[in-house]
Amino acid sequence: MVMDNNHEESIEAVTKMSLQFLAEAIGQCPAGLESSTNRDIVFAVLGFQYGAVQSASYVAGLDETASASIAEDVVSRINGMDRDLNSLP
Repeated sequence: MVMDNNHEESIEAVTKMSLQFLAEAIGQCPAGLESSTNRDIVFAVLGFQYGAVQSASYVAGLDETASASIAEDVVSRINGMDRDLNSLP
């Protein structure tokens, strides 16, 4: 039971830290980058966001399943996206 509680706390901490870090990083990006429709830019930004979550998850000792779940949540919150990335320009 304690292990599950620590696991949930780790997931919450990684999610919060990732959101804070990415919000700060977005503030440092060139104006208009978030509204770019250039596929290369969109995928580079998503890759950066995913990598940030992966790194935080690794440091927290979370497994791949938890990390993927956190990345999905964080990326969708930061970008206001749905799970379906096929709608990209």
